[in-house]
Amino acid sequence: MDPMELIQQPKLPGVLQYSTPDTQVGPYRASGMLWINPIYVIFERDNSSSLQVMHTEVDSVELRSQPAQGTMMTLHLKTFRQLHFWIPVDSHAKNAATTIQQLSCPAKYIWLPGYQPMPSDTNLEGWDLFSLDDEYKRMGVGDAQRGKVTWRLTHINKDMKLCSTYPPELVVPADVEDEVLEQVARHRTHRRFPIVIYLDPISPGVLVRCSQPRIGPRGKTCYPDTQLFRKIRKACGGGIGGVILDTRSASLAQTHKSKGGGFEPTGTGTPYSGWKQHFCDLMPCKALQAAFTRFREACQDPAIDMSALWSKVESSGWLTQVRTCLFAAAAAAKSIRDNGDPVVIHGESGWDNTCVLTALTQLLLDPHFRTIKGFMQLIEKEWLTMGHPFTLRHSHFGHPDASERGPFFLLFLDCVHQCLHQFPFCFEFTDQLLIDLHRHSQVSDSGTFLFNNLLERQMLRDTKQAPSLWPALLDPATVRKYTNPAFAPDGLPPPMWLRVSYRAQAVDVWTELYCWHDFEVVTPDARRRQLLAEAMGALPSVEEELKLVLEEVALLEKQLGDGGGGGGDDDDDDDDDGGDGDGGDGDGDGDGDGEAGDENSSREQQGGGGKANGVVAGDGSRADGADDNDNDNEQGGDHDDGDGDDNDDTEEYEGDPLNVLQDSVQSLDASR
Repeated sequence: MDPMELIQQPKLPGVLQYSTPDTQVGPYRASGMLWINPIYVIFERDNSSSLQVMHTEVDSVELRSQPAQGTMMTLHLKTFRQLHFWIPVDSHAKNAATTIQQLSCPAKYIWLPGYQPMPSDTNLEGWDLFSLDDEYKRMGVGDAQRGKVTWRLTHINKDMKLCSTYPPELVVPADVEDEVLEQVARHRTHRRFPIVIYLDPISPGVLVRCSQPRIGPRGKTCYPDTQLFRKIRKACGGGIGGVILDTRSASLAQTHKSKGGGFEPTGTGTPYSGWKQHFCDLMPCKALQAAFTRFREACQDPAIDMSALWSKVESSGWLTQVRTCLFAAAAAAKSIRDNGDPVVIHGESGWDNTCVLTALTQLLLDPHFRTIKGFMQLIEKEWLTMGHPFTLRHSHFGHPDASERGPFFLLFLDCVHQCLHQFPFCFEFTDQLLIDLHRHSQVSDSGTFLFNNLLERQMLRDTKQAPSLWPALLDPATVRKYTNPAFAPDGLPPPMWLRVSYRAQAVDVWTELYCWHDFEVVTPDARRRQLLAEAMGALPSVEEELKLVLEEVALLEKQLGDGGGGGGDDDDDDDDDGGDGDGGDGDGDGDGDGEAGDENSSREQQGGGGKANGVVAGDGSRADGADDNDNDNEQGGDHDDGDGDDNDDTEEYEGDPLNVLQDSVQSLDASR
């Protein structure tokens, strides 16, 4: 049925917009006309601007009869906002709800807002934002001068016939023949055989992705598969070990084995000896969707009190998944960068949780992917090119199976949000880019996130049936909106990497995205200002505090010069107060609420990135108020500062007003 035929009533007069679904709570916000067309729901206010929402942004529609008359229609959006409209005529509300629900997931992709056939002479700019050839050159595949001659490109999948969900060009060990790869593909689910996706520029370590082996209940071994794993280790240096991160739980992997899938048997005397296997215990699709539904319901309940909110948030399991992903990605990054090991990541199919971990690991290792354009290229590389089924997981069109919905891309974005707020100086972009990417992936307003793999999406590009999203996001005005003013490109020099903390106290609820009880809660630039204030350690108040301190210092110096006395000898004051060099909190951000209280803690936090709130310590560890031993236990020991000497460079950043303030406080203490 054509979308126009679904619209039973294109306009509804006398509609009132409320802030909550309860008309008794407060007065309505605006009155006007509600319009419905094939693409948008439009609320045309009587005395102000209109509000429009794409049908594909609507997740569900809820109707509530009101005590007096009329019906409250609530639109629950995929972007976690809620719109409440009181409609005076009950039948009009029912017609509108039915129409909007049907148009939110159209039967055919040609009815999606992203389907926009273009003139034949249209520039395909954006579809070519990411080039595998360029990425392979950047990684140095086959480059003898960079020590990457042990890897090669293979065109065995050039027509995407060997594996329909892989790109045409792939990286494999140089001494593995294509015939071996064909045999390995038959041994892997969906023929997604192990391929190298990242060569570390500092160490011989590499990142590999694939799907589960088809071991089966009898433990069937595929010799070419074990040979490929040996060649991967050999290409990394031979004598080192290897790490396999299985995204599933051990019990789920065993269940899959009984159904024909399975996992690699590792350990001495096994076909995959030399490899260590770890099960990450990440939720599969249906369980993850259920966990997120519980989490979303808790965040969107405007009547819930704070204690109940945190209880429900924690019990939902969503933040546990975020922390687990951060832990697994940090473990992978450490193995690659610090140990030079090859790391293989896979689950059952290798296109859901695998995408989360492979993309997140590269984000921790490579500063290029922490730039605006680089981050878009990372999404193209690990999500779009490598076959994450966006249409299946986001229910874009057709008659979707609810059990196939899964917020894996959102899980990745949430993890990036946590990294960004732990290391604000290391990212060129802000949360606003992540929020917009989530929305675009859901509403299908371009061709970028349509369909399930590169082969299907190639049709849109070749036939010019839909534009790419990237040119719009890379427009200079839009880039300015996304740019993080606190970004320091050289804030984390190699070989350091983002040693992200996965502790419960370090992982927060992304309130700007999840907790919008109303459509217009947050202004576009609010988060940028908030991020800058956090990154600079509440910098707006520092100059005033510094001025007061310096005035007090001048007064005391004058008193000392006049013989007014300073109160005690210098040695005693050094002993008593010398450890209080940062205003009392020890977390390096000047807020006075940290855990450590000594000057060394403050100086270590101010070291690595050389910035105000000390996001990176001199050894690359997370400066979250914990001591060095805790970081070593989590992340596996100390890390060299990367400058070629044996010193731990913890010199304070000379131009930072916070450090000037700390020096002044120390001088003041010494004079008392």
